[in-house]
Formats: sequence, C-alpha cells, structure tokens
Amino acid sequence: MPRSLTEALKQEPEKFVGKAWQENPNIQDFRDFVNALNDAFNTERGRRASKFFNDEETKILFESDENKDKLKEKLSKKEYDKLFEELEKEEFEVIREKSKGQEGKIKSIFIKKDITIKSYKRSGIEIKGYAKGYNKWTYPQRIFIVQRKMQGLKPKQVIYEYNKHFYQNPRSSSSIKTYLYREA
Repeated sequence: MPRSLTEALKQEPEKFVGKAWQENPNIQDFRDFVNALNDAFNTERGRRASKFFNDEETKILFESDENKDKLKEKLSKKEYDKLFEELEKEEFEVIREKSKGQEGKIKSIFIKKDITIKSYKRSGIEIKGYAKGYNKWTYPQRIFIVQRKMQGLKPKQVIYEYNKHFYQNPRSSSSIKTYLYREA
C-alpha cells in the first residue's frame, strides 16, 4: 500500500486518471487534464491531496499508459503525436488562478526555453556564445536576499554569500543585483 501521494501516483495512476476523465470526458490537451484533475479532487478530503499535485507529478499522470489510451480514443493520430512531442521537448510551468484561498483553474502554461546566444564581437572583443535561461526565485532564496539587504550588506557581499550558500543553483551577479534593487 502506498505511503504517500507520490508513491500512489506511480503505483496506481489509473485511479487518478480515471477520476480526471470522469470529471471531464472531453480532455484534449494537458491544460484540460490538469483542470479536470483539480476539479475531481475539489472535495473536502481531496483539497489536501490536490495541493500536492505539482507540475512533475501531473506530467507523470498525463503520460501514464491509462491516460494515453484514453487520449488515443479522443484524438486523431496527428494531434496525439503533436501533443506528446511538445511535452517531451520542453519544460513547462503551470500558472494557476487563485480564488478565495484555494487554487483554481489553470490560467496559462508557460513553456520555459533556454535562449541560445551566438558568439559575437563587441568593440572588437570576441564574446563567446552561451545559453541563458530564466529561473524563478524560490521562497528560501528570496528570504536570504531580503535578510541580507535588511542587514545593510553591500551587493558584492550579498552576491558572494548567495552563491556560497546556494552553490547548487548559483546566479549571476546581475541577477542578484536586479533582485536586490527591484524586489527586496
């Protein structure tokens, strides 16, 4: 018997997928699936469970064999292939509408792409190519920056401490400075 919601999602996805399809039998894409899943668990007991559906767990359910079989019945082969090609290629982030203290329907799904910058010359100096991406600030990261600003530390010191503390997810100095001036 599964001990956590994550274990249950992996061991018995058919239960969750079945509830979503009962809620909305006309699911066409990922957005429809997530909304149906949230509606299915919008009960007193289910509210606690639906808080734990993060993007990765929802994607696991969406890509389960049970859900794929149901989608094959609803979609043409071309639509089905296109839907799963897009999910395989790209990372995504689900933005939900908030309504009176609970998460609501999906407002939009942003596809996060790394932007590739080719090498170029500026004032005769060769600038190497690189890939830049965008990372959202997590709660601990925001608190870390705000506390350092309240202590009156200079930006260079905050950058040094941040990258030392969050060594697995370092940020550029311009990213940290921008956050210091705009948000903190």
